Amino acid sequence: MRDCDSILLIEDSEEDYILLKRAFQRVSSRSNLFWVTSGAEARLTVLPDRRPPSFVLLDLHVPTANASFDFIRWARTDPIWKRVPIVLFTGDISPTDLDRAYELGINSCLKKPHEFDELVIAVEALLRYWCRTVELPVVN
Repeated sequence: MRDCDSILLIEDSEEDYILLKRAFQRVSSRSNLFWVTSGAEARLTVLPDRRPPSFVLLDLHVPTANASFDFIRWARTDPIWKRVPIVLFTGDISPTDLDRAYELGINSCLKKPHEFDELVIAVEALLRYWCRTVELPVVN
């Protein structure tokens, strides 16, 4: 079982961040959600323990799809970040953008639920899968 003590959220909507933070708090007291508003900001983020996050939740439009794609491209070529799972977490996505995101190296895509209770269920599923079910290499 992996320790998912740090999740990086790349989301430009403060409202969505607040909802996700509440959902994470409801589901797990051990997971810390770190918030940045862009992929460029994420590249400069140093988490408290100086390790990369357990996984990344990335909104597709931060502020544009191209900026999100740039982050994925960078993360997949960086020696440390290349093994960090990236979950695209977005309200809407075209088939073309979804194909492109997978080609660039995301690990999963999850549509943002419209109701808070559904968001809590989605966060539970994310944590169950990425923190307790899947086996991933250690990222230092």
